[in-house]
Amino acid sequence: MIHSDTQDPGWGFTMCSMTMFRRLMTVAAVLALAAVATAAADDEPVDVSGLWEFSWQSRRGARIRTLELEQDGTELTGIYYGEGGAEHPLTGSIEDDRITFTVSYASDTGRTRETTYRGTVAGDTMAGTTQWRDRIVEWQARRR
Repeated sequence: MIHSDTQDPGWGFTMCSMTMFRRLMTVAAVLALAAVATAAADDEPVDVSGLWEFSWQSRRGARIRTLELEQDGTELTGIYYGEGGAEHPLTGSIEDDRITFTVSYASDTGRTRETTYRGTVAGDTMAGTTQWRDRIVEWQARRR
């Protein structure tokens, strides 16, 4: 008599090998789901929320200011602390490690000027460029 664990159900597999095959397929499915979840997590933008020391070189020398960023997914809001502590609102976005934000400045005449900054984030630092009047200005920032 043939034992039931080794009996061929007619497909060319023994019951034992069918059980092993099912277990392997289950493990493969779990690993595939884990890989998909990991890939989705890798698409999350870097976290830039918090205080940043923001600097650039002007025609009058080095300038250092503070950025306070809040992040909700890919959307950014915050404050650019300008000369004398003046607060200027900013909005922007981050996709993967690429950041873009726009600072709004109100003049004494009531006109609003906006400057857009684009860059790349790497850990606790970021760097990029902006158009300032007639020239391209490089900027850097590091997390406080």
